[in-house]
Amino acid sequence: MFRSGLLIWENPDDDALRPGEMRDVTREETLSLFGLLAAGDIESIEALPWLR
Repeated sequence: MFRSGLLIWENPDDDALRPGEMRDVTREETLSLFGLLAAGDIESIEALPWLR
């Protein structure tokens, strides 16, 4: 997450998935996303409203 609230979701090892971004993401939302990532819940992360 950038200080501006920009969050970028990408997998540089998988060219099939386009990177996504969200703007104005709060610190709490970022921590929640990292919790999903740590739990391996990629499906829930992918289901979020990423701008692609």
